[in-house]
Amino acid sequence: VNTCFELEAEVLVARVLREKLWSKEVELEHLQTELASSVRLHDILKSEIQRTQDSLSCLTHKVKDLELE
Repeated sequence: VNTCFELEAEVLVARVLREKLWSKEVELEHLQTELASSVRLHDILKSEIQRTQDSLSCLTHKVKDLELE
């Protein structure tokens, strides 16, 4: 009888651990998706910053050219 309860307890523990593992896998997938999104956003912002710096540099040269006239 005691062995039967031990077996049931082990089955329950295994089930709980499987569910916990599944939950962690879902959480990990969610975090990976968020990370990929953040990396894409970072790349977009980096490009926008570079474009803005290039525009500023161009405008600075134009202003200097106008000052020399």
